[in-house]
Amino acid sequence: MLKNVLILAVLGLVLFGTTTAYGATLWDFVVSAKFDSERINLYEKPTITGKVLNHAMKPVPGAEVQIRFAGASVTTTTNATGVFSHQFAEQTIPGTFIVNIYVKDGEKRAVAKTTLRVGEEQVTFNELYYKSEDVVNGQDNPYRALQLKHYQKHLEEQQKRLQKQIEIESKKLILEEKRQIAQLKLEEAIRQKQPGYGIYSGYKYDDYISSLNPKAKNTITSQLNYTKNAFEEAQYAMKQVLDNGGTLQEAREAYFAKLAITKEQLESFDNSTAKNTSEVKKQDPKSPKKVVGLSVKGKKQ
Repeated sequence: MLKNVLILAVLGLVLFGTTTAYGATLWDFVVSAKFDSERINLYEKPTITGKVLNHAMKPVPGAEVQIRFAGASVTTTTNATGVFSHQFAEQTIPGTFIVNIYVKDGEKRAVAKTTLRVGEEQVTFNELYYKSEDVVNGQDNPYRALQLKHYQKHLEEQQKRLQKQIEIESKKLILEEKRQIAQLKLEEAIRQKQPGYGIYSGYKYDDYISSLNPKAKNTITSQLNYTKNAFEEAQYAMKQVLDNGGTLQEAREAYFAKLAITKEQLESFDNSTAKNTSEVKKQDPKSPKKVVGLSVKGKKQ
């Protein structure tokens, strides 16, 4: 008798599923979620509603909730009572879909999942076999009981794989959040320090140029001027693309295209600066003085 009860309990677990949120890991919050209907017809709009509680069973208001379902990802927040809700678009593809739910509030996180069946019920061969009357009515058959036991083990392993997938998705989400935080910190640092494009004029520039070795002054000055002009042209090209309705990616491509220098341009620039440097090396024949070490010898009268 006890054996029959156990078999019926296992069979009931196989035959009847629920769409309540699931999570084996102890997260920072307790998340429950379900759809208004566990099964909808094609072209209907499913609505999911859930609640976020802390471990004291008190609602968590203002928590960010990300819901991923059927290739779509939406973000919402919990209200004052910890409740969140969202209505998805019309569903045009039949099947049973897993809905992953990610909740965060500051440094605290939680993950849950639920399922929704869209359209006509789609079953696998195993489901058809184990739901058949042959198995249900063969409860006293040890072979059937063994089959049911193996199938239950298969379901448990499948559930573990799904949980592992949720944990992987959660890690990806946390990594994405860290990247976003790093980007925000970088933007905040830039906003506070307001770094410029470099100093190419003023007394600092003049002092720097005057301190250079005369043999290299023309070369360095030419390089600075070239860099300055290339940078300004790249900035202008990027602005033109954005002003004309281009995307940020197109603007970046225009920016780097202006900054890029070909091998021929580099050789031409080197030849030009080398020519200027060689002219500096020539000594003026009219110069009455020669510099030897740190001493200066004047021409005898």
